[in-house]
Amino acid sequence: MTSLGGTVSSEQGPVPAGTSIVVLHLPTGIRRTALADGQGQFDLQGLIPGGPYIVQVTQAGYRSQVLTNVFIKADQPASFAFRLVPATVAVGTRRADRTLLESAVPVDVVDMRELTLTAPRTDVTQLLTYVVPSFNSNRETSADGADHVDASSLRGLGPDQMLVLVNGHRRHSAALVNLLGSRGIGTSTTDLNTLPANALDQVEILRDGAAAQYGSDAIAGVMNFTLKKDNQGGNVLVNNGIHGSGWGYNTTVSVNKGLRLGEKGFLNVTAEADYRGRTTSSNYTRDLASWPIYSDNRAREDSFLLANHKTAKDYRQLNGDAQILNLRAVYNAGVQLSERARLYSFGTYNYRRASS
Repeated sequence: MTSLGGTVSSEQGPVPAGTSIVVLHLPTGIRRTALADGQGQFDLQGLIPGGPYIVQVTQAGYRSQVLTNVFIKADQPASFAFRLVPATVAVGTRRADRTLLESAVPVDVVDMRELTLTAPRTDVTQLLTYVVPSFNSNRETSADGADHVDASSLRGLGPDQMLVLVNGHRRHSAALVNLLGSRGIGTSTTDLNTLPANALDQVEILRDGAAAQYGSDAIAGVMNFTLKKDNQGGNVLVNNGIHGSGWGYNTTVSVNKGLRLGEKGFLNVTAEADYRGRTTSSNYTRDLASWPIYSDNRAREDSFLLANHKTAKDYRQLNGDAQILNLRAVYNAGVQLSERARLYSFGTYNYRRASS
């Protein structure tokens, strides 16, 4: 066995702790991951000598770096020095430009193309939770409609204080008020999981309050989801997974295709089907077998179940993720009419069927 190590830095000095280093051994498909420390140093032990390897370095707010055809000798550990370049971002506004908008503010840029290929998650909220420290979203259980719409927040503030934009345009919030002790009780959130991750180019996150530029719903910050603009090529993504106990089967099939519109236009289309099975975090059984409807007449209860084509397990309360089927579609189109005029259009469709 051998090792691979090195340092990660930027033009401003050391990058924030938590920079991800992914090493993929192509002949075997074995993937190893490490995180750089506060000084930007990392070390991966137990690698197979030889190669070729692919080495990828990613950090929110910086352009990713990828090395291909990397070979490691058994008697000589490999060492690399990566220097990351800040990513260019553009977050739209609904008002005219104001002074001090060019001042330095913390902005995270997440490359969704790479994230969808490397992260073992399918929902946009779950993907962002693991790469953006200020972003938080969790799944609820036994919380009414909140089981099916995951609330999201920035910096620990309310879900209705985070502004969500798509291509720089304001995104509507969900028609659901969070109740029953769920996150952001009494507020409505913007359902980010209506957007297929495969349709996104990048996500730009302004982590400081921006109420002066965007309004009171941007007190916590702003998230801008940029859709893909490819006019050729495409991809097909298939993800599958299941818990060791047999619960929580997940499968996702996503197709993205870029088409050319005239000489200077594009049409990018994404369709996605996502199924998530139930999970349970408790062995406590609470169905009709232990909590009968007709406690004094078991025969009457059995007749009730038979008439409704049900069993006692159909009425079981499960404390865990809900069962959800998502069908999503997104298109993004644009045509450059002249140097000063551009015609654009984009839209989304989402169908969700859930049971908790």
